[in-house]
Amino acid sequence: MTVQHIVNQNIETLRARAERYRRLAEDLFDPKTSEEAASLAQELDAEIARLQTQPQPALAVHCY
Repeated sequence: MTVQHIVNQNIETLRARAERYRRLAEDLFDPKTSEEAASLAQELDAEIARLQTQPQPALAVHCY
């Protein structure tokens, strides 16, 4: 498995989690809790953006 593949899997996991928070925020009646869920989704979106723009390190292979 390549580093990029692992990063892509993490991004998909974060996207799914952010979407669940967005749906939760829409369904909640308590405004404060709804705002918190929406805020969590925004934080995950920011992390996704960071992961997508960050250069991925190459795997180092050491042979002795």
